Amino acid sequence: MSFTMWGRSAALFALFGTLGACTSMEQKEAILAPQFQKYSHPKPDLVESSPAVGEKQTVALNKIMYTATYGPKHGARLLADINDENWAFRFTASKGAVFSAFTRGKGGEAIYCTTMPVTYSSLAGNQGGCLIDQTGDGTFDDFSRLNQPLDVYDPSTGIAALASPVPYETVEIGEPEFLVKMNVYFDGIEEGQLLLASAGARTKGGDLPERSLTYADKHRFGVNTQDVRANVDGVVMIIHSATASEITYTVESGGFQNIQFLHQGHLANMRYPIN
Repeated sequence: MSFTMWGRSAALFALFGTLGACTSMEQKEAILAPQFQKYSHPKPDLVESSPAVGEKQTVALNKIMYTATYGPKHGARLLADINDENWAFRFTASKGAVFSAFTRGKGGEAIYCTTMPVTYSSLAGNQGGCLIDQTGDGTFDDFSRLNQPLDVYDPSTGIAALASPVPYETVEIGEPEFLVKMNVYFDGIEEGQLLLASAGARTKGGDLPERSLTYADKHRFGVNTQDVRANVDGVVMIIHSATASEITYTVESGGFQNIQFLHQGHLANMRYPIN
């Protein structure tokens, strides 16, 4: 296992000891995957990445080789105020408010969410929320809460119909409010193999933990051939040379195949594809 703090800092030895006797990471992910697949996630548009494709780089052991940040760059701007409620909570949002695009629901409905305090309940107070366009006609029909510890729309939290449809227009978002950063690290040479690691963490959103733990995926490649092509979760690099202390490489094509981050409650990776 390789639980680390985001930024590859100090190890949490007590956590290692506790998890050693627990269910394996693979088993935890398999158990959680069906539940997580029911959610709608922030649309994973590429916001920024580095280094640029074609740039030759040299980095030291445990340093970042490639990084990419993903989050919704498109959203919906309300064309009318909302002031609605049901038995569980109240939903209020002003004309002009922007909600971020999420992946579509199982029925094809368009979902937009925000971390702004638009929902209120006596138990949870003011929190973020989601609006749902069930038919794709440019108006919102329903509202619901946002699962802020995970930044996902969870239909099991309950959906309430708006008193009347609310029109919106699609817009571009200059500063996305839901962000996940994915990194590739150089983890050295182990048992005659080049070891690279990939990991991700939520860096902007609702209810972020003070310490964002990561669980890295390990990727092994041969080190006896010059200019080895390495594919790490979709990021393709040419490895020119590597020693125990540094690696020289060129990114051939950037972009990850999936987003992953650690579920802070279950300590297992949550994953969804980048389409």
